[in-house]
Amino acid sequence: MAEGESNEVVEGREAIPLLTPYKMGNFNLSHRIVLAPLTRSRSYNFIPQPHAALYYSQRTTKGGFLIGEASGVSDTAQGASLPHLNLAN
Repeated sequence: MAEGESNEVVEGREAIPLLTPYKMGNFNLSHRIVLAPLTRSRSYNFIPQPHAALYYSQRTTKGGFLIGEASGVSDTAQGASLPHLNLAN
């Protein structure tokens, strides 16, 4: 939305259309939908692996904002034990 334009007012509040462009700091987003960080428990030694780039590239859009993999900072920071996952293979 260009500077000086206003959004439609609905029930006394300014409507914010999700699919309109938005400038966030230095980023020019093509819409206002954000993919929040995901914890997929697939980062070995707390380092995202190459498959993470493919995974997130399949979920992003041109001009969109995506927050990448959340990863614990230590073994004790993981929060949950996942013994049913065989992450070594």
